[in-house]
Amino acid sequence: MNIRIAIVDDQQPDRETLKNDLPLHMPVGLSASISCFESSEAFLHGFTPGDDSLIFLDICMDGMNGIEAARRVRLRSARCLIVFLTTSREYAFDAFPIHPFDYLASTRNPDLDAALVRFVETVDMEAVCALIDSVPAEAFGRVLMTEGVRSSHKLLLRRRLEDGFLPVYRRITG
Repeated sequence: MNIRIAIVDDQQPDRETLKNDLPLHMPVGLSASISCFESSEAFLHGFTPGDDSLIFLDICMDGMNGIEAARRVRLRSARCLIVFLTTSREYAFDAFPIHPFDYLASTRNPDLDAALVRFVETVDMEAVCALIDSVPAEAFGRVLMTEGVRSSHKLLLRRRLEDGFLPVYRRITG
């Protein structure tokens, strides 16, 4: 499965570090197309809802900061997942109303692995497909889902994921 990732950071070394580190942290079976932007303005200029599955946004940037960029993204797309990057925790409360997927203290954070695992679990296609498979073919003498419909649902969800629309499946744990 291929996902699209945007990295928005005004510090070129940090962008490059994250761009180079992300593939090393990708779980087996997941690949990424990564685009980098040096400013919020450059990112938003070409932003189209559904283009990116995951957006890494630096908070402290020259020009428009990452919090404002995220607010503008949210106005256009509630579905994409945003990971804030910063060297300071002081912006966590400002980020909270935007509902970020994660908040990492820096691009070199050892929690990058954990953030990607959480992302994969959130868009766990196997879990979504298992949910589709759990629908019985028939009940009470009525057809609920034919194999053709079951297959087309799975294909549609996989295509939507690759297009940046995420089927979110959360496990309920006690």
